[in-house]
This record gives sequence, C-alpha cells and structure tokens, in this order.
Amino acid sequence: MLKLNINDETSKLKAVVLGIANSNGPTPSFEDAYDPKSLEHILAGTYPKEEDMILEMEAFDQVFEKYGVGVFRPEIIANYNQIFTRDIGFVIGDVFIKSNILPERVRELDAIQYIIDQIDPRKVVTPPEEVHIEGGDVMLWNDYIFI
Repeated sequence: MLKLNINDETSKLKAVVLGIANSNGPTPSFEDAYDPKSLEHILAGTYPKEEDMILEMEAFDQVFEKYGVGVFRPEIIANYNQIFTRDIGFVIGDVFIKSNILPERVRELDAIQYIIDQIDPRKVVTPPEEVHIEGGDVMLWNDYIFI
C-alpha cells in the first residue's frame, strides 16, 4: 500500500505524480481550449511543441531523481494532454481526493488508476458532483487549507 502524508507545501517531497508530454497531440483549435492560458497561447501562436514539452518534463524528472524523490508517471493516452496531473487529484493528510474535473479531462484519472489502486480504498474520495475543484486550486499549510 502507498502511504500518503501531505500536510503542507514545504516539507521534504518523497514521491510525486509528474505529468507526461509524450503523445500530447497537436496544438488544439481555439474552440477546443478548456483553459484561458492555453487559449491565450493558441491565439498567439506560442502553444508549446510536444518535443519541447517532453524535454522540459524529462529535465524536471531528472531534478526529482537527483534529490531522491520517487516519481510516478501517468500511462500514456495517445494524442491527449497529460501535463497537469496536479489538477486531477490531490492529497490532504492521508486522503487522496479525485477532482471533479471537466468531462474533457476525465481520461486523465484513468491514466493514474494504477497509482490510485496502491492507496487504501477507504482513503480515496470523490467530492459530490456539484463541487468542482482541481488540485492546483488547493494549498495546504499545516492546520489551514487554502482554496
């Protein structure tokens, strides 16, 4: 079993789920952008190329390796953006919370299911359908949770 213990954003990192850029797919059309930053880059012609994203993610992985941080990576879904894994789930204490993400992103959770399967099922929760939250919206600081 994978033991979770996240209480703040500044303690020593022991393991992380790092996104993956392999088979990210082509630059989306502006109609298909589901976040404002991607739309901004699509319209400006500055949306990153897959090969550049792969190099960045691999460099990030090497930094984690250098400091002894265990790295989990999503299974590759062909032509699918899997960069922002923090959005799809997050940990508070010893509980993994699956985000209620946009329907266009739900397959991202499938790509990390092998990791979720290593967590005690009693410690994996999904907020009610009407609660929309992404992991990037959550910051822990000891007894405080900033959303």
